[in-house]
Amino acid sequence: MSVSHADVIITGGGVIGCSIVYNLAKSQVNSLIIEKAAGVGQEASRSGAGILASNAPTREPYAELSRASLALYPSLAEELKAQTQIDIEFCDCRIRALQKWHPPLTDYRQINL
Repeated sequence: MSVSHADVIITGGGVIGCSIVYNLAKSQVNSLIIEKAAGVGQEASRSGAGILASNAPTREPYAELSRASLALYPSLAEELKAQTQIDIEFCDCRIRALQKWHPPLTDYRQINL
């Protein structure tokens, strides 16, 4: 790729930036990642330890987008394995978080320890 020309410039080489560039490349779009770290996936993507979560039981837009994104991941893992022979070891573990709702306290002194 020529550094002197890009149709799209992506700021950030984390999992989202790399996914965007990967999909643009499949559509023959010349793109460039600008990353401040020494390599891609070194910042927040690395800190996430590969954990993909969408536990929010709401219908809020962010929760809906998280679930839709997570649903795309198995096919992406297979596609990457077929193209690169690298198994990213995706595991659909279906971890569920149990939460107990507590009404908000108006005064911390109300807590009985």
